Amino acid sequence: MVKSIQGILTEAGRQISGETMTWIGQNPISIGALQLMLRVIGHPVALTFCSRGLSQLDCKKVESIIREEEYQGNFNMVNASVTLPESCYDSSLIVGITSWKNAIDIKRLATGSLLVDYSFPHIFSLDDALCRMEQNNDILFHTGAALQLPDPIWETFYLPQTVAPLLTEETKRILLDRRPTRYPQEIDGCVLASLLTRKSSPLQPTIGSWNIDQAEIAYQEFNKMGITPAPLQ
Repeated sequence: MVKSIQGILTEAGRQISGETMTWIGQNPISIGALQLMLRVIGHPVALTFCSRGLSQLDCKKVESIIREEEYQGNFNMVNASVTLPESCYDSSLIVGITSWKNAIDIKRLATGSLLVDYSFPHIFSLDDALCRMEQNNDILFHTGAALQLPDPIWETFYLPQTVAPLLTEETKRILLDRRPTRYPQEIDGCVLASLLTRKSSPLQPTIGSWNIDQAEIAYQEFNKMGITPAPLQ
């Protein structure tokens, strides 16, 4: 997610220090990603933390992160109900890590808005976003899941010996054509993280609550390996 935020800012030619940001989602992954962003990318000029059903515990966790990362910008928390509050649409950068389906009305986004989403289901309608891009070309949106490796990924497809002889060349071609379409260097961050937790890596499997120090180590390792944000998609 953090790399994706960097990627969309770079594509737009903007800096985090000039952004007014709304961050949507109170789950542990969301709160952890927020802290990592503040630590390694920088601080937006204004930050709104928004979610549905915010508990006192959620608020305390977020407030603790804000203090720990010494955020000096304009900060507020919004406990939403059914739809995203009107004030959030004034943000220039909106990030979502939640399960709040269609929280965002694409038509109400301000011109120049940047949107990064790592939610399931998505917090916006992809059809509406594509339509606005085609008609106005005045927003950018990006997945928060994908990363780009320095080299292409080589894939091996395995068919059991008992099955392979039964397939015609046409059937094999159809199976290969049904592979998910993606850039050859692209990989999901969660898949890559699991691959890197090997014995020789400083990234070890963790159990328990979020650890910002481990997350920062992972981020720095990604940088050393030449892993960059995936192209916008």
